Amino acid sequence: MSLIVFGAMLVPIAFLYDLWISLTIIYLGSFIGAFGLPAMSSLTLEQAPESRGTLMSINSVLTTLGAGTGLAIGGAALALFNYTGLLLTSALLQLVAAAIYGFLTKDPCITKQPDSLKPKPL
Repeated sequence: MSLIVFGAMLVPIAFLYDLWISLTIIYLGSFIGAFGLPAMSSLTLEQAPESRGTLMSINSVLTTLGAGTGLAIGGAALALFNYTGLLLTSALLQLVAAAIYGFLTKDPCITKQPDSLKPKPL
């Protein structure tokens, strides 16, 4: 959820030319975005509880790889489209990341209903 909110907050910044309003929105978006980090880490750990160490190692590697890739994409967007294009590209990639995360993770709170609790046919 925080990825979607932060991505959506980048869109108006792309079209604002007031520094103080833009900075306020960026700080507010960063504050909201930071709330999602512990929840995403916890959800990542719940995907394979039997191999938590391996999963956190992979998570760290991919996070670092994503930061480097994001900088390269951001630099290219800035060179090609200016700051408006950079912010819109960043917002789009935030939404793509949220979609990938949403489709590839399973909610650990949703469990299958045991057979003993299923309604019996008449």
